[in-house]
Parts: sequence; C-alpha cells; structure tokens
Amino acid sequence: MFQSGVEKIGTENDLAEAELDKEILSLQQQVSRLRARRSIQASTILSSPSTLSTLNSLREHEQLLACPEDLDSLVSALKTQISHNQTNLYRLCATVTSFLIQDLDPNAINKGQVLALRFDVSSRGSFIRPYYVMFNKPWEGESRTILNVHRHTLPPAIPLMSLVKRYLPDNENTSLVGAPATRRPLRQSLLRFSRALRRFIVAYHNRLSTINSLRTYYMLDDHEIRDKIDTGKFLLDISPIDAEIKQIHLEWVDKRIGRLVIDEDGKIKKCVVLDDGVRDRVAERTLQSDMSTLGEKLEKDYQRKIRISLSISSISSSSSSIIADSD
Repeated sequence: MFQSGVEKIGTENDLAEAELDKEILSLQQQVSRLRARRSIQASTILSSPSTLSTLNSLREHEQLLACPEDLDSLVSALKTQISHNQTNLYRLCATVTSFLIQDLDPNAINKGQVLALRFDVSSRGSFIRPYYVMFNKPWEGESRTILNVHRHTLPPAIPLMSLVKRYLPDNENTSLVGAPATRRPLRQSLLRFSRALRRFIVAYHNRLSTINSLRTYYMLDDHEIRDKIDTGKFLLDISPIDAEIKQIHLEWVDKRIGRLVIDEDGKIKKCVVLDDGVRDRVAERTLQSDMSTLGEKLEKDYQRKIRISLSISSISSSSSSIIADSD
C-alpha cells in the first residue's frame, strides 16, 4: 500500500512537471513570436518615408525637445535601416555579383588575378551567408582565356564539378597545373554556369528549409520535451539521407516508414510507404506532389488514418453489440 502511494505521488509529480514544461514551451514560443513581430514593426516604421520627414521636421525644432539625444539615436537608427534596405534590395535584384580580387601570393599564377562570383540566397525570410566561387587563368598562349575554378565556399551537396564540366569545358588532356592541350578548347559560358549554379543552390536551400520547418513544427529536435508532453503530433522522424537532401526518410507513430526521392525542381518523383511490410499505396499517392506542400499532405494522410481507425472502432463496437444481443 505504501509503495502504491509512492507511485501515485511520483505519477502526479511527473504530470505536474510535464504541464510546467508545456507551459514554459508555450511561453518561449510566444516570446519568440513577439520579438519577431517587434522587429518587423520597427523595420516597417523606420522604412516609411513619413518617418524621415517627421524626424527632419523635429530637427528644425530641436531646441524645443526635452531630450535631443533621443532624436539623434532615432536618426542614426533610421540611416542604418535605410542602408540595410538598400543592401537587401541589391542582394535581391543582383543575386549573382562578379568582381576581381588580387591573390597576395607572389608565386600565384597569372600574376594573382582572380575573378570571383558571389551568390546571394535567402532562406526562411533572411539572407544566408553568401557563397563564393573564384576563377583564375592558369595557362598561357591560346588558352589564356580559359577559366579554371581556383577556390569556392560551396557545400559538398552542390555538384560544382559537373556544372564546370558542362558549362566551362576544358581540353581533356589539360590538367589543372599542366600545359594546355594542342587542340582548340571548347567554348565556355560563365553566364550559363552562374545561372545553373544558383539554381542548384536555391533548390538545395529550399529542400533544407522545408525539412527544418517540419522538424521544428513537430518538435523532432526537442526529444525530452516531446517525450514529456502529449503534443498530438503523428510524425516521429523526417530527415535527409544524403548530403544533397534528395532522399528523405519518414517515420510515423503508427510504425509506418517512408522514403521520398526529390528532383532538382522540388518535386517528389518517387515515394514508398511501408505499413508492416506492405506498401501503403494511398499514402504514396497523397504524398507524391511538390516538396513545398509536404506538410499539408502529411496532415491530410494523418486525417485519413484517423478516419480509418474510427471506422474500424465503430465496426468493432457494432459487432460486439450484435454478439452481446444474440447471447
């Protein structure tokens, strides 16, 4: 009896702790939303043309202000916001920027002259760190116009060398540090290369953003909180299998597992869902769409499973009632 009382107290403490964790999580999410909203509202106010005219009008009557220092801080914040807006506008319109840099190595080839491309990409409402690809001209003579990739900051998931081979072809007999081959080099197109490369970068980050958003929504990274709180979520895991995030692993709470294959356009071209070793064709047809709507499709499939479970429960209850009446 004493042991059962201890177990009861322990259960009550666990429930109270889980309830507190749930409340803390809710408050943390609310604080994050309010901070983001405050930042957006402040940026909107500072970006308004009327704000600048109002501050200029106040400057003309600065001697009447109780705290002129506040006006100076507002003007400074306004100038910073205007500069930030101009930078974002440029990065949004000119997504690929070319510029020349000088290699300080005295032994660098082609006198250290390097052509660099900067790729600006936004993800989840903000710009990420730019990617850079640098080129040099390692050969003399007729091949002095041939560009060669010198350095880059791209992730391994981007097939850079395949794009170089396609859009910046070189002689097959030419090595990176050797002399050029005798035959005439193929035509290179830096414009087509930069467009194709940016397309791969954007597609990669779109897939990554979708996976991260779903993991955040289903709290798949907060295992301790998820185990304590009844979140009502139906997904146990969604994670990429390869570096390019073209194959996605899915795992549901009802023991189903799935595999998605994504193409470069963000389309789910292949989908396999196994339910106790048997393929769930209905779920496969539901999920096989666009990567951007994967969350909606998962919710739709979950609602379908709920309806099936309710139907089975209703049939079982009816059967039990009929058997009981016959007895």
